[in-house]
Amino acid sequence: MDPQQNMKLMITILVVALRCRGSSAGSTTELSVLMGSEATLRCVFDRQWRPVEWSDLTVEWNLVDKHAGKRVVYTFEDGSAHVNRGGSVVNETGLRRSDASLQLFNVTVRDEGVYTCRIITPVVYTESTALEVLAPLQPLYSAATLIAVTSIISLLLVTSAIGAASSTKCF
Repeated sequence: MDPQQNMKLMITILVVALRCRGSSAGSTTELSVLMGSEATLRCVFDRQWRPVEWSDLTVEWNLVDKHAGKRVVYTFEDGSAHVNRGGSVVNETGLRRSDASLQLFNVTVRDEGVYTCRIITPVVYTESTALEVLAPLQPLYSAATLIAVTSIISLLLVTSAIGAASSTKCF
């Protein structure tokens, strides 16, 4: 075999090997959202230039929470979706366009952790997102405490003004 044919064969083998093993995002995307809001965890896959048949498509969304507990959040298999976390959805129209992004509605602190999307078309593709849920800022003092402090300050200012207006000196 001449060197040119040898090189073509090596490139062909490399392309086939890469295609057969699928692809995987090497890093974890980080996403921070406010508690009670919506979060979209992206997962876009390559369908190998052909339409994906529902029977050939499996989508799995798993969560490893901050206590190392693993939960299945969402699966799509044999043409039907199985939702294990209320308020989570993968848009089926998006799936037809190779977008298996997971939407989480009304996010809570319990949703925090690393989400992994695993797509099998039969090529396997994985992508991970670390979700951080931020609590809204809480006031340091209650409204009742602020009203009481404001009233005391107002009373002191009025008393001070009355004292300054009178000519009586306190020794």
